[in-house]
Amino acid sequence: MGKKKAKAEEKFVTLQEGDLVGLLLRMLGGDWIEVYCSDGLIRKVRIPRSKRSIRVRPNDIIIIRPWYGIDETRADMVNKLTSRDIKHLLKTEHADKIKKVLTEELKELYGIEE
Repeated sequence: MGKKKAKAEEKFVTLQEGDLVGLLLRMLGGDWIEVYCSDGLIRKVRIPRSKRSIRVRPNDIIIIRPWYGIDETRADMVNKLTSRDIKHLLKTEHADKIKKVLTEELKELYGIEE
């Protein structure tokens, strides 16, 4: 008989200091994407080699880490947020960052009221 696997602990994505939330606008080709960030800038974001297995599409919400001190208009992708992660982060102090990047359709999808 097979062994039962223990239920994995629920892990949520967290934002570190300096990280921003962004809405993926379009794919640029190669490993570059264009993202509207929670600070109001549109950045050219690189998908690092370790994150290329994560499939991203336009209108996905992602976490980015800007290239502070090097080029403010560029950043690296840290992680893609699932709907479960977004709902969790809306209950934390990062709710305003998420609300800045969500479109009206996405706000309806997640049940967010202004």
